[in-house]
Amino acid sequence: MYAIRDTMRKPSDAISTVIGKETIRVTSSVETARVKAALGKAELKDNLTEYRKEQYKKYAELKVSLKWNKKRLLEAFPKLQSTKYIQGIQELRQYLKGINS
Repeated sequence: MYAIRDTMRKPSDAISTVIGKETIRVTSSVETARVKAALGKAELKDNLTEYRKEQYKKYAELKVSLKWNKKRLLEAFPKLQSTKYIQGIQELRQYLKGINS
């Protein structure tokens, strides 16, 4: 009976060792991926913040350089829609409401 137990233990120990090593490797890989993802997320957030600042600066320059004829066109066509600059036109309308108020 002990002989059977000993012969079964050797392959069982070998399989356990392989599974344990693979589990440790996978866990390490997952942790590394999580760290890289967190760093990438932080970098992306910083880049997005910078991009927003640049776009707001460009928009502020546009508002300052808004000529009377552009204002007149927007007042003449209040339902003007743009497929490319939807948010810009909405912000421009709000800005013009603030000027006219």
